[in-house]
Amino acid sequence: MLYQGITEGHDDGVVGGTGDAAAVIITKVVGGRSLSPSQIDVVVAVLNMAFGDVAPGPDAEPRTALFVLRQLDLSTNDSQLRGRVAKTRKYIADEFSKSTKPLTQP
Repeated sequence: MLYQGITEGHDDGVVGGTGDAAAVIITKVVGGRSLSPSQIDVVVAVLNMAFGDVAPGPDAEPRTALFVLRQLDLSTNDSQLRGRVAKTRKYIADEFSKSTKPLTQP
């Protein structure tokens, strides 16, 4: 996805709910390379997919994801791109918060 610059419908099914594991894979794939704005967009999209419906557990905690987002924010001066990074950071924090709340019985 990162090097093709596109995501497809089945990608959400593969990446969705993987949480921080997706961010770990991103760090292995990127490994200190500079990313283009379109590649940063793909990383942001992947992280959004990864934390959608994330199940409670160790991968729900966004340690690596927040690190990746911080690096992305520092690697661009594009205000719109930085805004998308910030929205993703908030979304991931909200999803993590939901995953840590105990389920209530009706």
